Amino acid sequence: MTPERLKALRAARHWSQKDLAGHLRLGVNGKRTVARWEAGGAIPGPASVAIEALEDGWSPGGGKWRSDREDFSQFLDRISQCVTQAKSLLNRNERDEFSSD
Repeated sequence: MTPERLKALRAARHWSQKDLAGHLRLGVNGKRTVARWEAGGAIPGPASVAIEALEDGWSPGGGKWRSDREDFSQFLDRISQCVTQAKSLLNRNERDEFSSD
């Protein structure tokens, strides 16, 4: 995460340094911490992961992380449905191969 990317992320969301600090729960000196990062200071691993998640379209909401695009539980449900469908297709193909032998 470069200082430029961090600034661009804030600008895209119309957040101040204080806003970003609040979303990352950086505490009382959070604004100063964000300013230090934007000046080139090292961003610790957990904060960097959270910032990258924000960059990928995730946003904090109601004390929980949620996607701007869809609710995370809906995403997991869709993944589960895809896995179930894939298993069904594999089983069907295996039965078809077995019955044609």
